[in-house]
Amino acid sequence: MINYSSGGTQRIDVEVELAERKDVDAAIGELKKLIADEPPLLGGATLAPVVTVAGYPDDGGATLRIAA
Repeated sequence: MINYSSGGTQRIDVEVELAERKDVDAAIGELKKLIADEPPLLGGATLAPVVTVAGYPDDGGATLRIAA
């Protein structure tokens, strides 16, 4: 986890490991739903939380990154 807190706004990066690659889109959708239900998180075009693919490890699966 990385906490970016310059300028009074705190942001964190959280990485989530998936065991299989076949459900990456579904996992991203579920993480976005979880984030949407968290009232303390900021919204708007520039501060809204983002879920992205951080990488595809050689041993399979996927790594997703939540920036919130």
